[in-house]
Amino acid sequence: MWSGITYFYICQPKSIKIYLKDVFEVKTAEKEKLFKALSDANRMIIMDLISENELSAGQILRQVNMGQSTLSHHMKILCDSGIVNARKDSRWVYYTVNREVAEELSKEILAWVK
Repeated sequence: MWSGITYFYICQPKSIKIYLKDVFEVKTAEKEKLFKALSDANRMIIMDLISENELSAGQILRQVNMGQSTLSHHMKILCDSGIVNARKDSRWVYYTVNREVAEELSKEILAWVK
């Protein structure tokens, strides 16, 4: 996965090297935010719930043991990390797993064990 980028990095002028270093640092920061979002047991339960179907906050609340403000806090963290999408429909917000982000994350993890 990184071999093409490594070759590009080595063969390009110094300014490109600095740019690519910044890109790697940004990617690392994004991954860190994502892993932190997934490192909470309550958020893992929420991810399990919304992995199958789009659910509203009310539907999630009926299935978890937490208050509305706590759920809101967890959903903000998940949405900010990019792993969850939120869709507002009139007065309700519906949540789904961001499949693209989840698939990219799983590819990255699998690359570590190859």
